[in-house]
Amino acid sequence: MLKKCKSCGEEFYTDMDWKTYCIPCFIKIKKAQEQSVVQQTTTKYTLDEDMLNRIIRLCHPDKHRSSEASHNATVFLLAMRDDMRGAK
Repeated sequence: MLKKCKSCGEEFYTDMDWKTYCIPCFIKIKKAQEQSVVQQTTTKYTLDEDMLNRIIRLCHPDKHRSSEASHNATVFLLAMRDDMRGAK
């Protein structure tokens, strides 16, 4: 069935009557919704450098028998700390 996209106005073929957006517009809308959720999460909480340093010490591989998970978490947190210091 041929329908008109509610977002861009282009005509598109669909197999279901309830579909109202063409595929490119549907993907754009979903990506925007996902980014909105990420932005809400990142703006809801703040993490100062002192707290980040505590977390790094808590998950450091020396405290967890050099586990791969603790190594990966520490690498991630150290990169985050570097980014925070660069942003200042």
